[in-house]
Amino acid sequence: HSEVRAIMLSLRSEGMRVRGILHAARQQLGSHRSAVRNLQRASDPKTNGAIALQAASMSAPLVLFNVLSSISSLLGGTRDFANAAADAYLDALVRWRRSHGMCGLALNWLDVPDPRSAVSAAPRAGFHPVSRELAFAALRISLIPACQSFALLPAIWSTLLTDGQPRGFLAPYAHLGGERPPLS
Repeated sequence: HSEVRAIMLSLRSEGMRVRGILHAARQQLGSHRSAVRNLQRASDPKTNGAIALQAASMSAPLVLFNVLSSISSLLGGTRDFANAAADAYLDALVRWRRSHGMCGLALNWLDVPDPRSAVSAAPRAGFHPVSRELAFAALRISLIPACQSFALLPAIWSTLLTDGQPRGFLAPYAHLGGERPPLS
């Protein structure tokens, strides 16, 4: 927390004003056997970073306070519960900020494959992969101060709504069975 506070004070002392914050943190988990250890390793960069940014910016006249979260906090039922829990915390922090008249937005999205990596993340079942172009377009839209909620969900609906039991916010749409609703 002290490092973030020091940066904010340094910027203010140089006559700069912080008008926006974009918090993006992710800890890649290895093959640790301890679920508690994975939870801590996944949540520390996200939650502690957000707490530090929140505390250091309370008196700043922000026009945006955006956090990058994943769709796992929306969908639930994920095997990556550690990141889902941390992302749910980020979503709750944004809701708290908005309920207290402050700006805030959680951009919920899938991981974007890193083209520099030899190991490509396997696409999540039921979703198209997110291209870098789509990710940048989503990021640009999320930076519009009036944007209040944003999820990048390149869904394959026929798979999501018929492949097992729909989870999370998709559950109310299970009756559609993956079929396109009639146009009126």
